[in-house]
Amino acid sequence: MSNYIALFITDLVFQSQVRVAMQGAAPELRFVFSPQMLPADEPPALAVFDLSSGDLEALRLFREKFPEVATLAFLPHVETTLRQHAVALGCLRVVSRFEFSNNIRKLLTEPYANV
Repeated sequence: MSNYIALFITDLVFQSQVRVAMQGAAPELRFVFSPQMLPADEPPALAVFDLSSGDLEALRLFREKFPEVATLAFLPHVETTLRQHAVALGCLRVVSRFEFSNNIRKLLTEPYANV
């Protein structure tokens, strides 16, 4: 398995926040918009999904392409139905946007202990 994290985060401000939090950390960050952007023979170590928009399509397609890869998603804390759908699609851990924002480095550098 590769040593990079695929991040399905389209919010440019939030991407910057992740980059700053991860400065000096080992895993390479790859911000992507679609699972098709990832080579089939090079799955990421972890995939992170921003579900704030309510769109689960990227997560669904990713799980089909890389069913063995750990997945983490974040969303507004009030989106309980969306959380249930993400878990049903195979997302191993779903946290609130607030929790993700406050624990970016920990969640992304210790994925196997936290997912």
